[in-house]
Amino acid sequence: MRSLVSVRSFGEIAAEDDDIRRYFVQTPVFQELMSNARQVVLGRKGSGKTALYLALIDRAGQQGYFAYGLTFRDYPWALHTKYVYEQGTQYERYLPSWRFLALMQIFKTLLTEEQRPLRYTGGTARGALAGVERFIQANWGVLDFDHKKTFPSAGFRLDSISVDPQIAGFGLGGVSVKRASGGLGETLPRLNEWLWHVLRAVSSSAPTVFVLFDELDAGFDATNPDYSDRLVGLLLAVRALTRDFQADRMPFRIVAFLRTDIFDTLHFGDKNKLTDANSILLAWNTALRYEGSSLKQLIDQRIREELALSAKDRDPWSKAFDGEVMRGTQHKFHHMAARSYLRPRDLIKFCNAALDGAKRRIRTSIPPADRITNNDVTASRKVYSKYFLNELDDEIAPIDREWKDYLEILRRIGAMRFSADAFRKAYAATRKRITYRLNEEEVLAFLYQYSIIGFERAVGGAGLVEHFRYQDEPVRFNPEARAFLVHRALKEALELREAGEAVDDIA
Repeated sequence: MRSLVSVRSFGEIAAEDDDIRRYFVQTPVFQELMSNARQVVLGRKGSGKTALYLALIDRAGQQGYFAYGLTFRDYPWALHTKYVYEQGTQYERYLPSWRFLALMQIFKTLLTEEQRPLRYTGGTARGALAGVERFIQANWGVLDFDHKKTFPSAGFRLDSISVDPQIAGFGLGGVSVKRASGGLGETLPRLNEWLWHVLRAVSSSAPTVFVLFDELDAGFDATNPDYSDRLVGLLLAVRALTRDFQADRMPFRIVAFLRTDIFDTLHFGDKNKLTDANSILLAWNTALRYEGSSLKQLIDQRIREELALSAKDRDPWSKAFDGEVMRGTQHKFHHMAARSYLRPRDLIKFCNAALDGAKRRIRTSIPPADRITNNDVTASRKVYSKYFLNELDDEIAPIDREWKDYLEILRRIGAMRFSADAFRKAYAATRKRITYRLNEEEVLAFLYQYSIIGFERAVGGAGLVEHFRYQDEPVRFNPEARAFLVHRALKEALELREAGEAVDDIA
């Protein structure tokens, strides 16, 4: 076992900077994606979507499938927009272009993968695939072209496509692909039809291929209808392709990763069907025993790796944190989890902040306490609270640049728990120097939407409990609640006191 002072950290809060191979914990969500039971992963920023994305790619070679990730940071959306299908409905305008992009990625894999050569037994399959290869070479020059170059500015070269009914063997009299007289996107439905028939001809000999869509929030603009239409088009394409693949028993998987707050802004006809049949929410729990997507298991895995513990060590947490409970009754893990949004990055950051404080103390204390103590956790809350506020800014600022002005109302109240009347008085007082776009009830609802505040809620025989939206998103906000509560992670950043409504001094 390594000493605590020799540990640099328990990992990085950004999955792309983390050691996925050492730290990743398989959850039920991962299994649902592997089995193709679900294809759209929804989760808050920092909930672990990118970690799943990277793990699917990392484990492809070990588990006998291929996985290719398509990220959309710095993606040429203007070019993609030129290929909208104008004859489709508002929500279907982008469906053909997303379908084309996904199919092309599958063909690129089938044509370039050398580790497991495809063995097509019939001339029909070989001839059909050769036609797609000619099409790719004519339009992009190389088989493995960057997905960000999928849509050429001047349109596709179609002279390379020659589909003879006998060669195609599709039973449809062949597929004719010609340049449409309309916009660039008018050709896509016929191209997709051709690609689909070729895929059917070769799929029986093909390996399992995952195509993963990530970083779809890059360039998010809630006021831009094209952005919403693009995302709806992708989700419809994922659903339609999944149904088609499953119907023909094809070994192909399409998976999209999307933030819940962005998904909530989308409105389209099949949203309920997609939510019920295709999506899965990435939600974590705080049980000390591993159940489902367990945050405790996630942190334990990191401690096990960093302290070089053996598999026989059943409770790695106890090797890094001492056994003293917080406030006399609360396990340290629960104390820290209560100051999170139940996201991996929150717990990782909090544990790292406590580790840094513990290492400074251990190096100077006599005798040194070799584990993280209550004082270390308490002392790290200020650093963690500042991090938490910055995370919120990253998430909310693109949607509402004025959101930090709403926090001034909470600072004016000065307490973690407050009444509706206290909020109204603080709103009126701060409005003398700040112009708010929203009224006080709308601000309360906004703060609840992002779990900055919660409210006291009656639950059966349990009496009043504290509820925040991240704990159960479908629960409706109650603006008439007996009391409201600021999320614990923000206490230090907003300089709030623990208790008391303190409304008398608000003028």
